[in-house]
Amino acid sequence: MALRPFSEHERSLFLSVNGPSTAGKSTIVRHLAQMLVAAGETGSARAEPSNGPIGVSARELTETVTGPALACLTAQEQS
Repeated sequence: MALRPFSEHERSLFLSVNGPSTAGKSTIVRHLAQMLVAAGETGSARAEPSNGPIGVSARELTETVTGPALACLTAQEQS
C-alpha cells in the first residue's frame, strides 16, 4: 500500500486515533505504524498527553474533563 502523490510536492498524512481509556488506541497506533514501515513509508507515532506533569494530570482527568479543557492541558504541555 504505497502512498502516491498527486503532484511533485511531497505529501504528508496525519492520523489521529481517539477513544475512551483502555480502548486499545496505543495498540492500534503501534500496529498501524508497523504496517506503514512494512509498506516502505516513514513516520512517527506520538502519544498525547505525555508522561510529563501536565500530561499526568490530563490523563487523570480524562474521565471527568473533556473537550476544550483537556485540549488546553495538552496544548499547554507542548509550549
